[in-house]
Amino acid sequence: MSPEDLEIANQSKVTALTIAAAIGNTDAAKLLVSINPNLPHIQDGDEGFPVHRAAQSGHKETLVYLLKVTRDDVQPSPFENNSGVWLLRQIIFVGFYDLAADQVQRHPKLATLEGVPPMKLENVPNNSIRGDIENPANNSQAPIWSSFQHFRGGNFLRPVCGAVRQKLHRALWDLIDSLVPQVKHIRQMKFMHGEALRLVKLLCTEAERLDPQKAANIFADPLFQAVSHGIPEIIENILVSFPIAVQFRDNEGRNIIERAVLYRRHNVFNLIYRMNRQTKHALAEDLDRFQTNILHLAGILAPQDQHNLVSSAALQMQRELQWFKEVEKLVPSIYRDARNYEGKTPRMVFTDKHKELVKEGEKWMKDTANSCSVVAALIATVVFAAAITVPGGTNGDSGFPVFSSEKAFVIFAVSDALSLFSSTAAILMFLSILTARYAGDNFLQALPKRLIMGLLTLFISITTMMIAFSATLYLVFGNDETWILTSVAASACLLVILFVYLQFSLLVDMFSSIYGHGIVGQRSEEPLC
Repeated sequence: MSPEDLEIANQSKVTALTIAAAIGNTDAAKLLVSINPNLPHIQDGDEGFPVHRAAQSGHKETLVYLLKVTRDDVQPSPFENNSGVWLLRQIIFVGFYDLAADQVQRHPKLATLEGVPPMKLENVPNNSIRGDIENPANNSQAPIWSSFQHFRGGNFLRPVCGAVRQKLHRALWDLIDSLVPQVKHIRQMKFMHGEALRLVKLLCTEAERLDPQKAANIFADPLFQAVSHGIPEIIENILVSFPIAVQFRDNEGRNIIERAVLYRRHNVFNLIYRMNRQTKHALAEDLDRFQTNILHLAGILAPQDQHNLVSSAALQMQRELQWFKEVEKLVPSIYRDARNYEGKTPRMVFTDKHKELVKEGEKWMKDTANSCSVVAALIATVVFAAAITVPGGTNGDSGFPVFSSEKAFVIFAVSDALSLFSSTAAILMFLSILTARYAGDNFLQALPKRLIMGLLTLFISITTMMIAFSATLYLVFGNDETWILTSVAASACLLVILFVYLQFSLLVDMFSSIYGHGIVGQRSEEPLC
């Protein structure tokens, strides 16, 4: 087959190279291009090039190769105008942020083309650059021999040791990757996170060079989408590159902090603490076109996806109250009684919008308390009976327990008493939950604290009951055999571990929501704007 024959297309104007690119057959693509280097520059029926189809299908190896062999100086070029923007957005869409950043570096104009700017985020996965993962070091280490050519005499030792250390570091990570495949996936995610941030910085750098009106047109949509999706890194880069963006308003006349409160994006809301006093007050005291202030927005029920972040309706209600209280600290006292276009104050909005959530939280609390109180009552009954009928019985002459001189009996007596006291305390705590007043504000501290105390005392009662049970078995059947004690203790531990496993996540959520940093988290001291 001649090189010209490879340029023959089917009815859809698709060549063999385009098909190879679409299915990710890199070997076939290399073979075809080696025969006819012009193939990467032939468009199909949709005016796409083979490199577009490789990006569209997410075949990175094929895409890297085609990016290398597709020339810039051939017209029409896949890397210019709408074709280049299309390619860049496809690369971003499939998550190859390192390649996308390289494209922006090679073709900076792509960042500022009007019509379909690549900085739009609708094609970027929500979790693409979220989180607190730092940019990892470059994994490609230089060969050890490259360290020798720049040094003479006694100065060679440090670079040689550094190169050896790098080599050993890479070998260690390769070993970990082979033993634990998940580690490799995490490292790749960290690397892509850093590359995504590099891409955002490049796009911002190019956009800020335009005149203010054009820059505003490019920055506005990504800014509000980043707020809605909770991606503070993009917002920070935009505000650093274009500080006037802090004054942007969306279609409802809301600024970025109001929008963050509406969507309950705490990592975006925290940015207000890094702003100067004047900017902070201006954003917090702003009104939208419905005469709604930021506290009214905090009174609106959070989106459903935010409710799914916590494990129960009670914790959802607690989180809503935390948001309201946090926003309340920002605004002047006059805003707390201000009325919106419906004539409602923020507190009235909050009460009205959270009626159903209060009912769901009350039902969950009472169901949980009912179930746990039954368990606590059963434990109290069992350990009370065990205290009366001690293991081994009593001495008929003296009336003292037969095993009273054994250490295991002392362990039984103490643990049985602790189990009885703690189970009784658990019953009282769960009873207080059942008889509590379920007003909205009680979900903030009072009810969660009672549930925490109830669960902890229930855990103590279960643990001490199993210790008492193990001590009893050892006294009656142990005959000083260590293996019996070991097997009984292991069985008891399994039951305790099972309880912890089933209830641990709830306890952690409760503790973090009350005694943690709340919705604000740890604030950065680095000024923003």
